[in-house]
Amino acid sequence: MKNRSIYRLRAAQITLSVFAGATLVSCTAGPPPADTVITNAFVYTVDADQPDAEAVAVRDGEIVFVGSASGAKSFIDSETEVVDANGRMVMPGLIDAHVHPSGGGAGLNSCSLDYAQLTVEETLEVVQGCLDSGTGIIGEGDSRWLMVKYWDLQGLKPTGTVMTKSDLDQLDAVGTAVVLTATDGHNHVVNSKALELAGVDKNTPDPETGRIERDADGEPTGYFSDAGKVVTMHAPEKSTEEQTSDLKAGLRALNEVGVTAIYGNAGGLEQYNILQDEGSLTTRVSAAPTVTAEQLRASDLSELIEYLDEQKDLYDDGNVHVNTVGEILVDGVMEFPAFTAANLDPYLEDVNGAWQPTTNTGPTYFEGESLNDLVIALDAAGWNSHFHTVGDRAVRQVIDAVEAAREVNGETGTSFSTSHNQLVDPSDIPRFVDLGVTASFSPQWAQRDAYTVDNLANYIGPERANRLYPFGQLYEAGVNVSTGSDWPVDELSPWRMVEQAVTRTGAVGFDGHPGVLAEDQTVTLEQSIEMITKNAAKQIGMWDEIGSISVGKRADMLILDQNLFEIPAGEIHATNPTHVYFDGVDVL
Repeated sequence: MKNRSIYRLRAAQITLSVFAGATLVSCTAGPPPADTVITNAFVYTVDADQPDAEAVAVRDGEIVFVGSASGAKSFIDSETEVVDANGRMVMPGLIDAHVHPSGGGAGLNSCSLDYAQLTVEETLEVVQGCLDSGTGIIGEGDSRWLMVKYWDLQGLKPTGTVMTKSDLDQLDAVGTAVVLTATDGHNHVVNSKALELAGVDKNTPDPETGRIERDADGEPTGYFSDAGKVVTMHAPEKSTEEQTSDLKAGLRALNEVGVTAIYGNAGGLEQYNILQDEGSLTTRVSAAPTVTAEQLRASDLSELIEYLDEQKDLYDDGNVHVNTVGEILVDGVMEFPAFTAANLDPYLEDVNGAWQPTTNTGPTYFEGESLNDLVIALDAAGWNSHFHTVGDRAVRQVIDAVEAAREVNGETGTSFSTSHNQLVDPSDIPRFVDLGVTASFSPQWAQRDAYTVDNLANYIGPERANRLYPFGQLYEAGVNVSTGSDWPVDELSPWRMVEQAVTRTGAVGFDGHPGVLAEDQTVTLEQSIEMITKNAAKQIGMWDEIGSISVGKRADMLILDQNLFEIPAGEIHATNPTHVYFDGVDVL
């Protein structure tokens, strides 16, 4: 009897529990509705815990669901915008880890040679057209300047051509100073009027970080290697409105190709804040304060730190993050005719048909322990550092400086990144890993073209030429490898970067040399996508916010017009986003 009573009691408890559970289920509401649900998609998340999905739900700019199309239905009500992707690919927004958006926008608003490979005569024809139409001319009266952008110096035809003031002086410039800025940003050629307005003559000394080319009499030829600022600093400064317009044009161009976050060089902090205040900043920005070479090389760095902290206090706000200094120029560029990249071994020259070593290993812009002192001071003050390193000696100098900072300061939570890395000595690759240094590349340069073949290969020899841009080797070693376009140094084409990291050949229609550049340095498509999303997010310190499609992260996402995994690698460059979401809002 006692046992039956216990049975009846337990049965009653079970019945009550089931009833209560049913009541609880029927009364419990589902998740709050989403603002937007993208469904029926191939969602490539770049999240190792959930590599792909069918649907994404967004509420208040945050990703609240990643999973199946059926699971996403519980996030939909009458107010939810439902986007049927029709099976198209969805992925995180692209992150450009090294770009100059103000300069890119200025090029869009200026006289442009459009990266074309031209003869001197063809170049002059385009520039004359700008002079005749007034396109890109700034200033008035006898102080007018024409700043010509997107000039492909290394692409000048025939190979080996060098322009000087005598070429530009042929223009009907009507007393206008003419300045051509090479796409690499390190080389300029100017006319005689520009030299006159800048007061540059045979008595003008070379700047600390560059070279004024001179003729046999010591007179400037009009060609400047990392020294153009001695002329361009005399051009009229653009107004705040004009600078904001340039930045807005640059950021709009980035959005249009799928970029939703950047590491932006060359200042523009005030302009970023202006755009943010007016609600038109649709890009997350890690922005670097403008710092002069003199500030970086000062014997007393306390004033530099004070200036940087002031810039942070003024402009670090919302989607504008001010916590990195750079790009800190450690060297220049490697190709003919500059040879200003700092290499461990010397450049070569043609001696009676045989390529022999010269005494030139290229300059470094930091002598002695000055770079170590700078990096230690920045690190101790909590500032990240981003460096321009092209040659392997420049790379090593930075790695040595980071090591010195770690030894002096310990782990401070700051980050370090090198950009370009055209040559890296293999012995330094493990040090990237040990010190946690990010290596940023522009993979579209990893191809056989006028730069790597005509203007470089013979000057560095086959051994070094066969390990140019070693992002594959660094990636496999465990280095955080990111992608940065360096626009406007090159055309803005992130999908070409994604493609050429995989193929290391030119895109379809590319007029270069056939073949693959250092084939063993390629990466997989998955790795290439990581370079321009997850790894770039880590470089700019935003991995907790962006870089993957994961619950809790900001809804920066793309819907593409083709699935990158279903097309030949050689067609990736033709990809276009049909939707670009920034904080869950389509800004395309």
